[in-house]
Amino acid sequence: MILDIFPTDDSDVYETLVRIDRLIKGEHFLKALSHTPPLLVEKSFHVVNDIELACKQMTSQEIWDLPEPWPFQYFPGVVSDEAARLEYETGLPSDIRVQISEQYQAGVDDFNYSMFNLINEKLSNNNFISYLCQTLDKDDAEYIVNDIFPNEIENYLQLMIMGAYFGRGFKNSSIFQRMYDAFLTGGIPCGWVGPLPEDGGRAKECLQLFYP
Repeated sequence: MILDIFPTDDSDVYETLVRIDRLIKGEHFLKALSHTPPLLVEKSFHVVNDIELACKQMTSQEIWDLPEPWPFQYFPGVVSDEAARLEYETGLPSDIRVQISEQYQAGVDDFNYSMFNLINEKLSNNNFISYLCQTLDKDDAEYIVNDIFPNEIENYLQLMIMGAYFGRGFKNSSIFQRMYDAFLTGGIPCGWVGPLPEDGGRAKECLQLFYP
């Protein structure tokens, strides 16, 4: 699917897009949300079991009103900043950046549509709303499954692809490599606890994994 939407002549980018394509088509993608026994969770991942905490880490901007040190960083900002860093700090000439940007932007809408449907299908097949209704009311469960998770997961994957284009794969991004590894467990990368990357925070210590 991804290679049909995002063409590339770069071998490193191609190899990384193949990996992402296999990830989203594979049986482990979002498998942790199906209430099956644990899959590939490494001890090195910082695991969040609480769905409400995971959603706060994925979306909340309320932390900006709290005194520092914050309990967690604004994760969408960490991810988008990493994609922007790769676009402008990996030494690409401006004409190459423009060419890559045009290639990437040409496929974004098709990717968003396909991924949103795929994620919703996965969550529906896993009966995740029914699972959440054991601890949450139905409206909150439906909001998480139908809105928060599809939007955030699709955004993570979209920015990982953007990062792969500009960073020539994941070799220049420990953050996107760690997010890829998190998805391989069947869970969802959901947050960043500790210093921001520009302040020395490292993906292996700071990236959080939602794994119910």
